[in-house]
Parts: sequence; structure tokens; C-alpha cells
Amino acid sequence: MYYCLLPLGTEKPPQTWPIVTLTIIGINVLVWLFLNSLDWPTLAIVLPTVAGYCNPAAWFASEFVHLEFGHLAGNTIFGLCFACYLEGVLGRKRFLFYYLVSGAAGGFFDLVIQVIFSPWPLPKYAFGASGSISGLMGVFLVRCYYNKIKLGLSLYDIWGLLPKRVAVSPILYIGYYAIKNLYFGMISLDNPYYRIAYWDHFGSLLAGVALALHYREHLQAKLERCRERVRTWLDQGIELDQARRDLCTLLEADPRDPWALADLARLESQNGRSVEAERLYRLAIQTLWKKGEEGWAAHLFGEYLRTYPRANFGAVPFQIFERMAHDGEGLAAAHGLKLMIRRLEKSRVAAQERLLHRSYILLAQLLSRKLDRPEAARDCLNRFLRRYPKSPCGETADALLKEISSQVSGPLRLLEKIAA
Repeated sequence: MYYCLLPLGTEKPPQTWPIVTLTIIGINVLVWLFLNSLDWPTLAIVLPTVAGYCNPAAWFASEFVHLEFGHLAGNTIFGLCFACYLEGVLGRKRFLFYYLVSGAAGGFFDLVIQVIFSPWPLPKYAFGASGSISGLMGVFLVRCYYNKIKLGLSLYDIWGLLPKRVAVSPILYIGYYAIKNLYFGMISLDNPYYRIAYWDHFGSLLAGVALALHYREHLQAKLERCRERVRTWLDQGIELDQARRDLCTLLEADPRDPWALADLARLESQNGRSVEAERLYRLAIQTLWKKGEEGWAAHLFGEYLRTYPRANFGAVPFQIFERMAHDGEGLAAAHGLKLMIRRLEKSRVAAQERLLHRSYILLAQLLSRKLDRPEAARDCLNRFLRRYPKSPCGETADALLKEISSQVSGPLRLLEKIAA
């Protein structure tokens, strides 16, 4: 009985829904059904176009062509293992680029090897996605070397899996895969009856590694590994000095990485370096807001205000307080609005007068509607109307005062009726 090690997935789950991977698998299945529905004379006409061995266009087309169900099933399992996680890490466009180019490069590599070293006539056809998947394995080796592969044991042509899965380093498994294809590829040069394109697999693997190194995927892998270590160490509260060094490495690569800024701010806060921590907090909040991550910016701003209640946070978007109120950070938002009102009233800048008035109104709304403090909201509005009687927001303040008065007077009338 022939046994083979079968990759069943990766230790880390995919980061996104693998749309491109599933689309490729769907195309492979449809092409397989179509080709198997043809009779042999028609198939003999179609195959040179889509799977011709010496046809450069067919090197791309053949990446979606299978004739046997076992071939299709094996490539699908390998593809799901490596491609699902890799697509989320690389992005869909780059993932598809690596899939197509490495597969075609493997076809060219196989042709060169056969022409130079094989004494036998060239094969007529070469098809299957295994070359492209080998290329993705090469990219995976460079970009995701830290993500272990779950292996199972499979019976050939039965695909019966043992329930036990063992996680191994991709360096070990992909290294074993490369050596196996190199060994059988050398044997196939002297044996024309080998039907598997081992040199295509090996060439695609080399192409995937070369492309990934050319586009500096190994540097991104290093940064990703730094992020993982930092998250583990911060969650466990250990190796904080090393975590700080890794965060500095991340910020050297991208000075505007908001998550590294926020994590470093927390570390600096724990070490008592409050001035630096506040600066990092503010920079992380501004970066998140500019990137359109309003929810995360509001959450981090609430954390910042809770950590430094007397913070002088400078200029922040007014909408961040609205988002905090919407996301349940009402108490922190109210505290931040009070600090903002105090700062704006001290500066007395005419251009910021409208912002000051809006801050008063939002603070009153928060106090009355979110924090259930109508008396404090009434005091806030009365002070606003006394100080700024000609404000354009005066009508809004009057309407809000009436709303608050009805909220307060309603329970009082009920108590009077009960007492009577």
C-alpha cells in the first residue's frame, strides 16, 4: 500500500475569505467536467490548444486543466491548504500574479530540462494546477515560514484520512516536497513512462521562491513575525523589553503603523514615560482616523482618556466624540468634551467658536440621553446660553432644555400623584 503525507491546512486560519482560491477551484472543476464530456476526437483537437507542451499560451491555460478526478482532488486539497492563508496575507491581485506566473515559469523550466537532458521525444501535453500550487508553496515558504502546516496520512486513490493531524514547519514539509520532486525528476529523465511533471513542480517551486524574494516578501514575513511575538508577549506580560525592540522595528519599517504606535504607547505608559506615551497615543489615533478606521480611533481615544484623564490631547476631529457616543464610550466622550470646551474657551479663537458651541450641545446630549444625568445636562445648557446668548446653536439648546425639563418633570408629577 502506498502512503503519502497530505497537507490538511495551516495552524493559523485564513485572514480573509479566499475568493480567488475558491474561484480557481470552481474553474478547475468546470473545465474538468467540460473536458470529460467530450469524445476522444474532439478532445484531441482541444488539448493542443489548452495543454500543448511547447505552447507558451498553454502554460497559462493548462493551470486550469485536469483529466483525472484524482489529479483534480489532489490539487484541490493542496491548493486549499496553502492558497487560502496565502491569499489573505498577499492580497488577491498579488496572489493571482504569483499563481499564474510561477505556474507558467514551471512549464518553461520543464521544457528546458527535457530538451537539454532527456533523450526521449518531448511529451505532447502537460496539464494540471500542480505547477502553480508548487509556486504558491515556494511563496508560502518565504512569506509564511512561521505558519505551521497540519499533516495527515492518506491512502493513495482512497484519500482516507487518519483523525490525527501533526503540525510541522513549512521548511520541513516544502523541503521534503522539493527533494522528492528533484529525485523523481532525475529518474524520469531516463524513463519515458513517468506521467508526472516533476520538473514542472520543481521549477515552479523555485520560481515562487525567486518571485517572493524579488518582491521582498521575506521582509514582510519578518514584520508579521514581530507583530505576532509582540501580541503574545503583551498578552502574557512577559519579555516586555524584547517586545519594545520589536515594536521599534515595526515602526522603522512603517512609522505610521497605528497598532504598533498604540502598543508602544501602552508599554511606555507602564514604564512611567507618560509624555512619550501620550504622543504615541495621539499619533495612533490620528493615523487610524485618517485611514478611515473611525471605530478603532474612537476606541483608542477612549482608552487614552481613561489612562490620562488630564490629558492635553490637542486638535482631534469633532466626529470622534460622536463616534465614541455611538460605540458606547459615552463617559469617556463626555470627559473629552469637557476638556475640549475648557481648552477652546481658554484659547478664544474666533475660527473655533462654532466647534465650541457644538461641543456644548453634544455634551448636553450625552449627559441627558446616554449617561442619564439630566440635571448636569441642564446646567451645561444654561451655562452655554448665558455665555453665548447669540449663538446659532441657541434654538437647539432651547429645544434640548425643554426635552430635559419634560424628562425631569415627568417623574416628579408621578411622585406628587402617588403622595396625594
